[in-house]
Amino acid sequence: MRKIAVWGALFAVLGFVTTSYSEEFGLEFRDRPHNPRIASIRPMITETVTVVVASPEPLPADALALVTSFDSESATIRQKAEQEIQAKRQSLIVTLQALQDAYTREAKLDEAVAIRDTIRQLKVSHLKPAPDPGSLSEYANRIGETFYFDVTGQVGYSIWGSEVYTADSHLATAAVHAGVLKVGQRGIVKVTLIKSPDTHRGSTANGVSSSNWGNYGTSYTVERPNFDSMPPLRTKPATP
Repeated sequence: MRKIAVWGALFAVLGFVTTSYSEEFGLEFRDRPHNPRIASIRPMITETVTVVVASPEPLPADALALVTSFDSESATIRQKAEQEIQAKRQSLIVTLQALQDAYTREAKLDEAVAIRDTIRQLKVSHLKPAPDPGSLSEYANRIGETFYFDVTGQVGYSIWGSEVYTADSHLATAAVHAGVLKVGQRGIVKVTLIKSPDTHRGSTANGVSSSNWGNYGTSYTVERPNFDSMPPLRTKPATP
């Protein structure tokens, strides 16, 4: 059910204002140019417009079954397509590596480096890393799952634990502490959410100190993704 309540009294005052109503329930007000009176009361007009759109009715059982079947089939197709793409990607990487070796033997280093960089991008292209979340607190209910994040190593933030960090530990600082990234180095990190151990032991490593803590409920490990020596995507100064 859709209902629009418009206080028409204001429009009566403004005989030269035209109002158009779109299918999306949008209201557009047009006025003559250089009219300060319209400009001054336009916010008042906007505030008097209320649009109420009721929630859609639930699908009947037979329609819901059709939609559910479609979703399941679509997921299967996507999974199969992704597996085929992954196989093609791996075959391309192998071929490019052989080509890189050939250019290296011929002392064509610029060409070899260009191929090497392309190989490295291919190895990470399927990861689709998410932006740095800061900490993993919002992932606390995702125990057992693995995520990839695009992170720049930083110091100056609080972390608890060594190798295994509490979910509220700052990821960019934990990555430096774990030796996954250097300060100012940007790269993709692999994070796995796990059930917290009884204790988290603090330590100092790679110029970063972590603190002790007990059981936190959810913890995480941070490591490099499982591919060969991926370089940083770029570097920038760390911002504590």
